[in-house]
Amino acid sequence: MNAITGRKTKSKTKRAYYNMIKNLERFKKLSSSLIVVLMGIGCLATLIVYCYHFYLIWSQTWFISRSYITTTSVVDFETVTVTNVQYFLYKNLTAGARNADGSNGFTYIVPNISETCNGNGTYEALNDLSLAQTIQQNLSSNYMKASEIFVLLMMLLTAFLACIYIPFSINEYGTPIYFRDSFSNVFLDFLRLRIFAFAYFMAMSGCLPHFSFYITDPDHHCLFAKKLSIA
Repeated sequence: MNAITGRKTKSKTKRAYYNMIKNLERFKKLSSSLIVVLMGIGCLATLIVYCYHFYLIWSQTWFISRSYITTTSVVDFETVTVTNVQYFLYKNLTAGARNADGSNGFTYIVPNISETCNGNGTYEALNDLSLAQTIQQNLSSNYMKASEIFVLLMMLLTAFLACIYIPFSINEYGTPIYFRDSFSNVFLDFLRLRIFAFAYFMAMSGCLPHFSFYITDPDHHCLFAKKLSIA
């Protein structure tokens, strides 16, 4: 009788162990699939938004314009109001458009800069003409384009590693020793490796200078920066 009871107990224990392993494998597959979906959505959305902003920057030409701008400042406890000529960059789609910097004989002064800048009153006013020329050259620089394309390729590579290669192609023997631990398991090692690749993707997404300094918006006709805008 005791032998029969012992066999039943062992059978129940073995069945419970198998069920636990089965549930654990289901959890691993479900969590792995969920991580792939979330990382894939994040990477894809980021790449689409960045490509759209690159299209806005590279497909538009910014020309130097100038206007009378009134500024008010406090000097020695007195309020001083000064009106002088300042430069700004305007998105001009007119054929044959030129810079109004005086270098080509074109010295037009915009009478109302807020109205010219689509009426939103947000623009980047510069006192120094050379600074305006530097920003204009920076926006169309081939070096900037090449560096940002390189960053995008690095982002695409890390997105491929985090969402496709690591979860579906790599095995436990291909995991770098740096990401393995004596007290860990294969699932945790893979998860650590995917998080590292995704973190590298996020770090590279912050290395694009045009997005760090300039705001690209199709509704704005004038260029403005994130910290120096006048509103």
